[in-house]
Amino acid sequence: MPVTVQSRGLDQLITGLKERVTSPGLIVELGANLAEKLEANSPTASGATARALGYLGQPSLTDRGWSIGVGNKEWGGSPNTPAPRGTIAEFLHSLSKGQRTRQVSIQRPDAWWKLPDWMKSQLEAGRREGKWGGQGALFAGYLWNQNYGSAAARLSAKHFIEQSLEEWRAEVPGIVDSYFRA
Repeated sequence: MPVTVQSRGLDQLITGLKERVTSPGLIVELGANLAEKLEANSPTASGATARALGYLGQPSLTDRGWSIGVGNKEWGGSPNTPAPRGTIAEFLHSLSKGQRTRQVSIQRPDAWWKLPDWMKSQLEAGRREGKWGGQGALFAGYLWNQNYGSAAARLSAKHFIEQSLEEWRAEVPGIVDSYFRA
């Protein structure tokens, strides 16, 4: 003999759980948490890497459930995108038109390291404006080199993306639990 339970409180609880399962709220919380981890673990002071990784897209319903994008590929590029060539030479050429400068060997892979600080500052500012190989203020040109390292750029691997994912995965069960308990 089937048991029938009628309770207004139980009906409300079931309705509330159904709404939580079918809404994008959980995926937004999970995405926001991952974006925060990536942004917090980003090693850059410029902010472009943190902005590229911390970008949170809009949730979308797919055949497999809710989906959300974390990070902006347009701002972060790809690990396979090569660095633009000849940009320091172009910078020095434009600089020499207006003032007398000490010549820096532009054929060397370490030309950046040979520039005086004031030139590095000017070059970086111009790159944020889209000049001399720069792609604008939002583009995180060194994101992948900072994460995986680059011998040519004298950058050691930080693996902050992997670290962020590891921290996030450890927190996912708690996020899901608190989402459904709320």
